[in-house]
Amino acid sequence: MRTIKTNAWYRMGFITVALAVIAMSINMFFAPHGVAAGGSTGIAIILYEVWHVPVAMSTMVINVALLVLAYFLVD
Repeated sequence: MRTIKTNAWYRMGFITVALAVIAMSINMFFAPHGVAAGGSTGIAIILYEVWHVPVAMSTMVINVALLVLAYFLVD
């Protein structure tokens, strides 16, 4: 039982570190140079370049909208 809990904590830590690296790469490389990556982050960067909407806010709004759509549309 102990190995299952340890494995879960290890995975959560690894996911947290990976997401931090992704967030740093978007804020340090993609957004400042106007490079639109794929998905909701790319759309957020395009919105920032066109209408100066903050990338973090537009990414959050797009992801929440997709989550709500998935809740209602996915069986």
